[in-house]
Parts: sequence; C-alpha cells; structure tokens
Amino acid sequence: MSAWANNIGRSTCLEGITTGKATAGFRNRFRHEAEVAEAVSGCFTAPVVDADPVASLPWPATSYVLGPDLTDVVAALGALPERTSVP
Repeated sequence: MSAWANNIGRSTCLEGITTGKATAGFRNRFRHEAEVAEAVSGCFTAPVVDADPVASLPWPATSYVLGPDLTDVVAALGALPERTSVP
C-alpha cells in the first residue's frame, strides 16, 4: 500500500494486488466490494477515489486517513474497548 498527495493536494492510498491473487473469484469479490465501498460514506470510512477491478493488476484508491497502524496500536495497548469502535 502506498500513500501520497496528488497534484491537487488530496492524500490518497493506493493498494496494488499481486498477480497470483487476481483470480476470477477474487476479481468478482473485489468488484463487489469496490461497488459497495463507493456507495458508503460517513465519518468512519475512507472514501473510494477510484478502482479498477478489471485491470491486469486490480487496484483500489481511497482517501488517505492519517493515523496509527491498527496492528501497532493493538500490539502496544492490547484489545481496544468496544466503545472505541462503535459510534
């Protein structure tokens, strides 16, 4: 996963999918997930900027949300209380 700011200052996160994972089943799931993600919005979701599930290497791009890596937070603090994840 890579994050950068584009030429209009929008921070974006681009995830690349490796060739071995781009099976027909994966592409169908990815296409469905991209469609659902594009339809959802709110303060707890990163908006989908674009996605191409039919590219030779499928990719999604979302707005980048600055914050600590969840794996690092859980490793340092343990399981997070339910109140931190449910609005």
